[in-house]
Amino acid sequence: MKRQSLVAMTLGAVVLAAGTSGSTAADNPKLPRSMVWSSYELGGSGYAEASGMANALQTKYGTRVRIIPSGTSIGRLLPITLGKVSYGFLANEVYFATEALFDFAVQEWGPQDLRIVLARPASNGMACAGDAGITDVKSLKGKRIGFVKANPSVNVKTDGVLAFGGLTRADVWQLYRP
Repeated sequence: MKRQSLVAMTLGAVVLAAGTSGSTAADNPKLPRSMVWSSYELGGSGYAEASGMANALQTKYGTRVRIIPSGTSIGRLLPITLGKVSYGFLANEVYFATEALFDFAVQEWGPQDLRIVLARPASNGMACAGDAGITDVKSLKGKRIGFVKANPSVNVKTDGVLAFGGLTRADVWQLYRP
């Protein structure tokens, strides 16, 4: 499913970049010669999506895109706030930064004046080993759960999954305590 979604997003980017057969202003956009984007870390689906779109832009318009990967929300947003990148492939951290929530609830970080150019639907979940004895969310009680430092987007989703099973962080063994 994840692979099909990735292929669909990449194909969508290629189609988007290729334009339509009619002659419109969108057929000859004035794109910069090069751009720099921030995205998720190497190997992540966000990085693969950004790479697919960058490849389509280079193929169709000759625009080169350099992608700066980061595994944290702060790492993806910092280059934007410093003016080092043009765009960022982001998740919930956009909302958190614009509303000054979680890691962005300090004067230096929020609220940020950010704009969303393109959004896509996404799903999330928690992967478990087949022999871990986890059959539903409630069976996560007492298990090790990962929380990611400086990535409230992931942590808030994990909290939501736990809440669905009537659990809190106090019910699981946390690999990281934010």
